[in-house]
Amino acid sequence: MALRRRLLPPGAVKFAQRCWGHGVTPFSIGAQIATLRAPQMLCFQCEQTAAGKGCTVHGVCSKTPQLAGLQDLQMLYNLHICQLAHSSRPEGEIRQECVSLLLESTYATMTNANFDEACFDHYLHRAADLVVRLAAQAPHAPPSPLGLPASLPHDRSSLFFSAGPAGLLARSAVVGDDELFGVVEMATYGWKGVVAHLYHAERLQAGGPAYSDTERAEVYQELFRVGSYLAQAGSCRPLESHALDRALAECYAL
Repeated sequence: MALRRRLLPPGAVKFAQRCWGHGVTPFSIGAQIATLRAPQMLCFQCEQTAAGKGCTVHGVCSKTPQLAGLQDLQMLYNLHICQLAHSSRPEGEIRQECVSLLLESTYATMTNANFDEACFDHYLHRAADLVVRLAAQAPHAPPSPLGLPASLPHDRSSLFFSAGPAGLLARSAVVGDDELFGVVEMATYGWKGVVAHLYHAERLQAGGPAYSDTERAEVYQELFRVGSYLAQAGSCRPLESHALDRALAECYAL
């Protein structure tokens, strides 16, 4: 056991023992430990990506598979927040909380912006709490995208496991159309670019707002709308015959 504790990631043995106590098979424990050691990674959001195609083992930027998983999960939570905000149109403090979290945590997923796993742990739990409160305000709340956990674990090892279904490889398999999924992801990167500009614009308004409250409300409502579309289109099989045309239209709009 001492040898295995040195070879496995922190928390893996304890997690395996807990799984065994709940009747999980040795095979599934082994698969989960392997996932914790090296989760399925695919990241192609920057131009320096490996071989010009995508980083699948370790990021050229030094991003680890574990961090990539947390960032994928954060993005899926953020897009679900957009679904809920677009549906319920929250006002006041909770709306500002949506905007603040979306800007800050989405910007943190940009290339070379933030490699701190603890920071994403914090963002994820803020997002999970916000989802619960927004859903309570939405009488017809949209379902969570496939890939989001029913409840967010609190220990880091379980959090890594929960990130797997939110990854690009897992979600592309669910969508089942590589061309459509690629266009939706391209639109997602365009959406992230808009968020990055808004993040800077909000932080630089030292001399007063860069635009009026009415304009700000319109901008963020459109941000919620596009994010809502991306949450649905990037996490389930196409629901319409012209799904690719719709994805391309969203790309052009961004």
